Amino acid sequence: MNMVYFLEEYRKIGLGAKLVKYWEEEMKQKGYKNVLTSTQANEDAQHFYKKIGYKEIGGFKYFDDPYEIIFQKIL
Repeated sequence: MNMVYFLEEYRKIGLGAKLVKYWEEEMKQKGYKNVLTSTQANEDAQHFYKKIGYKEIGGFKYFDDPYEIIFQKIL
């Protein structure tokens, strides 16, 4: 999953979780056993992914960019 973003007024009302759940179901129907996403360590999205069941599995630092956290969820 890449580049999902909601404006502030559309956050914390369940839209993101519904969208991700739909995407997860699509991936499951296609035969995938797990899914990955990432976010920078300085972004609030990391808390969202943890809340909906994603586990931090590592990350990387690219030059001067913030640390990128990799998340996985077993479907």
